[in-house]
Amino acid sequence: MKINTFLRLAAAASAPLLLTWLFAASDPVSASPNLLETTSLPAPHNDIIGVPQIILSSYSGYVGDLIKVTGSGFSPGQVITFSVDGSAILSYITGWDSRIQVITDPKGGFGPAGTFSPAQCNFPNVPGGVHVITAQDESGHAARADITILPRITISQLIGPAGTQFKASGSGLRANASVIISFDDKPDSLNNTNSDAFGSFIKTCTVPALPDGNHAIHISDGATSVDFSFLITGKVSSPTLLSPEIDYVSSGPLRFNWEPVSSQSGTTYELQVSADPGFGFAYGKLDGQPILLDKDHLAISEYTMTETETVDLLKSASVFYWRVRAMDSIGVRGDWSGVRTFSITSAQSGTTSTRPDTSSVQSSVIHLTQPSDTSLATSDNDSVSSSLKIIGLVGLVVVLSAAAIFFLRRNKR
Repeated sequence: MKINTFLRLAAAASAPLLLTWLFAASDPVSASPNLLETTSLPAPHNDIIGVPQIILSSYSGYVGDLIKVTGSGFSPGQVITFSVDGSAILSYITGWDSRIQVITDPKGGFGPAGTFSPAQCNFPNVPGGVHVITAQDESGHAARADITILPRITISQLIGPAGTQFKASGSGLRANASVIISFDDKPDSLNNTNSDAFGSFIKTCTVPALPDGNHAIHISDGATSVDFSFLITGKVSSPTLLSPEIDYVSSGPLRFNWEPVSSQSGTTYELQVSADPGFGFAYGKLDGQPILLDKDHLAISEYTMTETETVDLLKSASVFYWRVRAMDSIGVRGDWSGVRTFSITSAQSGTTSTRPDTSSVQSSVIHLTQPSDTSLATSDNDSVSSSLKIIGLVGLVVVLSAAAIFFLRRNKR
């Protein structure tokens, strides 16, 4: 009786241990402590590291300003494609597309957030306001950031006489908006224009006939307005050329002279000499023969070339063109004068000529080798007469010597 009771109690106590051993034997991982230490279960597949995000070097700026983009959390080793406002056309026009070559590094980043260079582009040419920049990898993971395009209006110059033309331009304005350009708050329809679909404009404006002095220029698209102060000056006259005269021929350093344009203090002049009658200029750049001599900021209305300048001109041509223009004390230049021509001969005194002067040598040679006809005839007759006399004497000596020898030989026999 006591033995049966003990067996029952032992079976009841060992049952949980037996069940634990049976379940452990059926689980190879739990059954082997060494396998548990050396083997790990594979992690779930995930090609994105973190949450995609992009960081901009600046979140607001003017059209054309440089902007750098860095990113993290994208798929490793994939090309990043950028876009503006989700528009493929707008992205292409503004340059925010696949032309920005960016590939993520092994950690899914680019720029300072990763090991690869940041994306570099410019604030896009779009209307002013907030726009969205999107960066997306090849797996479709994307990040976005807002940028603000600031409005800007500029003009190319602030000084000039009435009639001066200048360029007004703007960007980051309203799209397809009327742009009013006025002087002294007096609208001038000739200078008004419209912005394009990207909020930009460029307009060539003419300064109206207003009194000399400062005048206000007001430019507005209805949302953005900018004021400038424009100084209208008296028109600088064109100089009248005095000397050298047209087609003048010089044999040495030349002196240029023209009438002063005004008695105003501070007026200076610019003199140009060229081998090209058009002075080689096209849109402000040299296009033909270069300017051979350019003397600017001359304080008086004349200039004399140096011998070195004269020699340098002769190395390029023999016929030249010259002109002059004036500049007032605040830097406004007038129109060019008329154009005159002149020539420089190679027969120059001193050392200014690149070709030696042989006229005096030639004249001496001509004088010695080409005497007058009368003197030449006389000289020839005298020479012939002298020659005949010499020949006669020589012949007489020969004859007498032969006769003497003959008689001496005969007497000896």
